[in-house]
Amino acid sequence: MSDQSTTPSTTAYLTSPQFAARVITLVGLSMTAFHLFIAFYGPPNAFTLRSTHIGFALVLAFLILPARKANSIDRPNLLSWLLLAASIVVTAYPVIERDYIINRMIYVDDLRTIDFVFGWLMIAVLLEATRRSVGMALPLTAGLFYCMRCSGWIPIRPCCWNRCISPPKGYSAYQPAFRQRM
Repeated sequence: MSDQSTTPSTTAYLTSPQFAARVITLVGLSMTAFHLFIAFYGPPNAFTLRSTHIGFALVLAFLILPARKANSIDRPNLLSWLLLAASIVVTAYPVIERDYIINRMIYVDDLRTIDFVFGWLMIAVLLEATRRSVGMALPLTAGLFYCMRCSGWIPIRPCCWNRCISPPKGYSAYQPAFRQRM
C-alpha cells in the first residue's frame, strides 16, 4: 500500500510556484522565438501577427502580475488562470476566423453574436491586464471614453453598440488606421 500523504498530487504541483515559473519561462521563450522568427523571415498576415503578439503579452501579464497589489503572491490564482484562458481564446478567434473578418462587409453584414461576445471579452481582458500593470487610472479613463464613444456623448460620430466592436467607417478591418484610408 502506498501512503498518499507522502506522494505529491498533481493538483498541488499545478498550483505550486515552481509550475508557474516554468510556464512563465516557457511562454516568455516562445514569445521571443516567435518575434525572432518574424524578424528573420518576415511577418505573417496582420491578424496572425497582432493576435499572437497580444496573446503572448496577455498570458504573461496574467501569469506575472497579481490580481491585487496587497495580495502579491508568487503564483497565479484561479482568476488569473481563467483570464489567461479567456485571453488565449479571444486572441485565437481573429486568427481562426480571419477569412470571415476580412471578407465581411462592414456596415452591411451584421455582426454575429460570437463577434460581440469575443469583442467585449477582449475589451474586458485588456482592461483587466491594464489595471494589473498600471493601476486603476488608465482602465477607468479608457473605459469612460469607450462608453462615451459608444453612447454618442463624443460628438465626433454617434454610433450604435455593434459599431463599438467594428473599426471606424472608412478604415479597412485588416490595415492599421494610420496606414490606409479607404
